[in-house]
Amino acid sequence: MLVIVSGPSGVGKSRLIDVACASFGFKYAVPVTTRSIRRGEREGVDYEYVSVEQFQTLIRRGAMLDWDFALRNYYGYRIDLGRRVASGENVVIHALARMALRIAAQTPNVFLVFLDSPNDVLLEQRLARRKLEDLEMQLRKLHWWEERQHSAMFDVALMDADRAADEQLTLVLADVLGKFG
Repeated sequence: MLVIVSGPSGVGKSRLIDVACASFGFKYAVPVTTRSIRRGEREGVDYEYVSVEQFQTLIRRGAMLDWDFALRNYYGYRIDLGRRVASGENVVIHALARMALRIAAQTPNVFLVFLDSPNDVLLEQRLARRKLEDLEMQLRKLHWWEERQHSAMFDVALMDADRAADEQLTLVLADVLGKFG
């Protein structure tokens, strides 16, 4: 099965992915992006970092299951993601909400999790720790609105309240795996 976690920048998607991997043995599929690597991130672990030209070549070659352009960068997943899920592997990813919905439409056994926060100030503080340039910070804050517009189309929406979302996801995944398993 494929679990896709979406939500505004800074909401804690990576933490929930860690829960799915540690508690349920899901494998993380590494996305491809044209954005610059951040301090603390690792090539091939957090993202596969490529140039715009390389990403566009992947698109032309049909090597991408799905992709999108947002926040001045390309983001996407290689075609092998669909093959991994079709072969029965339990995979977890994070994706832009609109991309998550497109992937779900073309991939069997998908469960969509939308993670949000009732506290935009907290999200701003988390983004500030990333030391983003001013324009990037503004774009990400504006993008929160778009991400939230898609939340009603997800299987479950969790609110980030420290570890409460982790516990909720654990319960949800246990239930979902019981149905798909």
